[in-house]
Amino acid sequence: MTSANSPKLGSALWQLDALEVAARIRRKEVSALEVTRSVLDRIGQVNPRINALAEVMAEEATAAAQAADAALARGDRAAARKNYLEAKTFYSLARFPAPYHSGSAICPPDMSPLKAQSYQRYLDCFKKATALRAEPQIELRIRRDGKEAVGYLRLPKGASAKNKVPAVLVMCGGDMYKEDREKYAEGANNEGMAALVV
Repeated sequence: MTSANSPKLGSALWQLDALEVAARIRRKEVSALEVTRSVLDRIGQVNPRINALAEVMAEEATAAAQAADAALARGDRAAARKNYLEAKTFYSLARFPAPYHSGSAICPPDMSPLKAQSYQRYLDCFKKATALRAEPQIELRIRRDGKEAVGYLRLPKGASAKNKVPAVLVMCGGDMYKEDREKYAEGANNEGMAALVV
């Protein structure tokens, strides 16, 4: 494994987007632990100045990343998925409020770079966890008037155009919440229903 700030990588891992981080983990160029340590190091550098995070939960995030790497190494997809979801939860604490574009006079107009980085790591863990599901998740993007809404469609095993199943719509009220509704979509799928989370 290369170090988090290796010249070979060109950038510190915390600077990379979620897709690039996921690609490098798949190619075994870096580990989830190295990504986590890079993010935590950056938090340590920046947070004392901007006070964006009340609690970082560094030990918990590191433990989840180590467990995910170990599970993948031994081929235990279920355990890896569980640990990626746990890591996602730790990142969710740091990313609030994100995505964030405030119209309030008492809030800054945009989220801080640190929160944006945490949100990207949060999405990365979410995508890695859902990629380990037996049934694929379909990401839907709908654009209108210069804006985009993202939703996730999850079908239960055996669902198809010929084998239609009931569906539920999980409404979250804000874009940052839909990845946190994993358990509701999972519950619907377990009952033989499709779930669209928006």
